[in-house]
Amino acid sequence: MASPTLTPTPIGETNVKIGANRIFARQDLALIGLAIPLGGEAALQDALGTGALPEATRVLDHDIGMIMRTGQDSLLVMRPRDSVDPAANLHEQLGAHAYITDQSDAFAVFEIIGPDTRAALERLCPLDIDPATFPPGACAQTAFEHMNTTLLCQSRDQYVLFCPSSSVTSFAEALETAFRSAQP
Repeated sequence: MASPTLTPTPIGETNVKIGANRIFARQDLALIGLAIPLGGEAALQDALGTGALPEATRVLDHDIGMIMRTGQDSLLVMRPRDSVDPAANLHEQLGAHAYITDQSDAFAVFEIIGPDTRAALERLCPLDIDPATFPPGACAQTAFEHMNTTLLCQSRDQYVLFCPSSSVTSFAEALETAFRSAQP
């Protein structure tokens, strides 16, 4: 019996316009996980040249990219794909101050923008995304239907979403359905 052939997920085809809203895949970004060695947070801060690392619900805009805290001793860096091996590139900058892993293939990244964005998100996730409580620069891990998601607010009507790449088709369908149901 022959093994099944795996086919790539069609995230690159995702560029949907619904009313004045847009859902599109971001394949131009690298996602790099940083694990902080035990007792090494101060050394990593020194290597980054920052006074502090981001809190659990905020991002830090830095010259290496947008840094999000994903756990007590873990961070995720979102940056443009500037090389064939973005993790190696970041390792050159940070040396031994973090354990570095390229997570780009583990996640699908979508950007959503438009006047109905908040209404669509409210149909999908249990977070309070009111701008007073979830302003630009806020991020959180949550669930969209049955899928784990990280949500990053860029502006009142613009968000970046990270979902496991294994769920990309279901995730894109859920986003489209939410936007269609949010139409006036």
